[in-house]
Amino acid sequence: MNAELFYFTGTGNTLYLAKELGSRLGGAKLTSIAGLPGEGRISTEAEVVGILFPIYFLNLPRIVRAFIARLDSPRTEYAFALDTCGQRDGGALSIVRGLAARGGRRLDAGFRVILPDNSIVFPTRPELHAPMFEAAAGELDRIAARIAAREPGFDPNPGTAGSLVGYAMKGFCEGILGFKDLRFDMELCTGCGVCAEACPVSNIAMEGSSPRRESAEKCESCFACVHRCPAKAIRFRRQSAQEDYQYRNPRVPFAELKYRGSGRAEA
Repeated sequence: MNAELFYFTGTGNTLYLAKELGSRLGGAKLTSIAGLPGEGRISTEAEVVGILFPIYFLNLPRIVRAFIARLDSPRTEYAFALDTCGQRDGGALSIVRGLAARGGRRLDAGFRVILPDNSIVFPTRPELHAPMFEAAAGELDRIAARIAAREPGFDPNPGTAGSLVGYAMKGFCEGILGFKDLRFDMELCTGCGVCAEACPVSNIAMEGSSPRRESAEKCESCFACVHRCPAKAIRFRRQSAQEDYQYRNPRVPFAELKYRGSGRAEA
């Protein structure tokens, strides 16, 4: 199958899904959205195009929204979106369908796969992780069969009300609760630089042994830096002390998450 899967990942869930789904589709090309050039059109000659992304605060990442507006796929016969979250996606599929339509493109199908949540606000209990991965494998089999048959339809069915809730939740969590106000506890920080390597949008730079976030607007609130920090030295406003919960997809090596390059790789 001539397919290309564009994905964005923070702590590994979406990359895991892209690899598993790409394998089920006979070796689809995998493209990291974060590894693509920051400006200009993104072209693909694939007949089947997928956009895979995580849900943060019931909404899709800003980098994914910007990517959809830049995508040029003149030969695409079937396009789908797949989101992953711990429970609800806030109507993200409706948002993606609207963005695609605004650019004169069609979104034929949409899917959701439940995996452990990386939210430090609503963490998934560790004992639930293994059953969730087992259920996800079966769901991926079903999704791959639908894609191979180029079957249209959305599961769950996107609704406008859900997308409005998603926008409201993201604004509340990032604005009122301060989950874009990243803070480094320099008494705990060891200067290892793991946070800079973990940030999927390269928004943390090291100045000597001190980390510095470059832009509040660029931050996706993905918590990748929080989950990877070995010293638990990263916090957000109104977070008095970091929770013990740190999540990384156990089936995706950190070396793959650090990959930037051109963004394109084979499944």
